Amino acid sequence: MDPTHEELAAQRAGARWPDRYVSASHEVAPEFREYERLSTTILNAYLGPLVARYASRFREGTRALGIPCEPYVTQSNGGIISVDGAAQSPARTLLSGPSAGVMGAAAILAYEHSLVRPGDLSRLDAAFFTMNGIMSVSVFLFALVDRLAG
Repeated sequence: MDPTHEELAAQRAGARWPDRYVSASHEVAPEFREYERLSTTILNAYLGPLVARYASRFREGTRALGIPCEPYVTQSNGGIISVDGAAQSPARTLLSGPSAGVMGAAAILAYEHSLVRPGDLSRLDAAFFTMNGIMSVSVFLFALVDRLAG
């Protein structure tokens, strides 16, 4: 896919509204399917200003504490991303809490066959570990949320 037109549109939007957060789908979710691409880009644009402010405060806070290294943020896939990367692509951090729990359990347990369930009671996040890697499964339990809320 050729992102030329989208790049131009993002450039013009940024020039016209310099105080606004602009998300371009070819950068956020370069998928062929439009629904996934659109919904992820909308989410990214919505989260952008909030995560950018948080990322800036996070970096300043680590410096104020005298931490000499650059901070990183956990991504939804369990990996890490720079603070600037998180500010530019906040949709990548949406499920960072559950994935950090799974990755932390993997580092601590390191058993050949383990089932881990991090998270709170509003959802079920589980991961089954094998020696060859991690297979992670996320299931959202809306019925459980309704039962707890009602």
